[in-house]
Amino acid sequence: MSQHQFNVVVPSYSKPANSVVLTFTPFCLTKHHLDHDATEAQESHPKWHALQMQKEDLVGNADHLEYCYLQLQNEFDKTQCLNEQYWKEKNDLIKEKSDLIRNAWLNCVQTNIKMLDLQETIEETDQANTVDMELQSDKVDRLTANGSHLRWLRERERDVSCKHAETIAQEARSVATDMQAKEVALTEHKTEIASLRNLIKKGKYKS
Repeated sequence: MSQHQFNVVVPSYSKPANSVVLTFTPFCLTKHHLDHDATEAQESHPKWHALQMQKEDLVGNADHLEYCYLQLQNEFDKTQCLNEQYWKEKNDLIKEKSDLIRNAWLNCVQTNIKMLDLQETIEETDQANTVDMELQSDKVDRLTANGSHLRWLRERERDVSCKHAETIAQEARSVATDMQAKEVALTEHKTEIASLRNLIKKGKYKS
């Protein structure tokens, strides 16, 4: 369907709907041709009064179509506004999702660094445990306890990282669901506007 852009002046709320002033619409052209044809008919056609009544009916229809056109233009402007709002919200959600993924990645990197440090400490502890068990039994006990504590810290860090990753995944799914619902709502609104346009085009629209 081709799209035309017209310059319209929307009336204030204190004026009735039929007081809308159009600088240019297809219906203004129609009424202009009707006036011109009726003037020629007055000079040449013997049934001028019948033609004048038909002309008034056609002008009335053109006025109604003009009003319907303004309503459609208003709905189109609302749809444009909703579309801009939708894209803004979608971009915000995409940015939020990107930030969540980036933070999750940074947390995973930090956790891996901590785990490597812990592993290195554990290996050093295990090596120390093999040195002179009889002479350094107290030291071995302390190092063993320290190694157990480090292992516990490593497991806890791993659990926290897994839970955080699951939280990020749930938030990402929620964001995707919200975006899909808004896309469906926008599609339905566009379908409704397209239907109104078809009715106006066929002259079947009733306000």
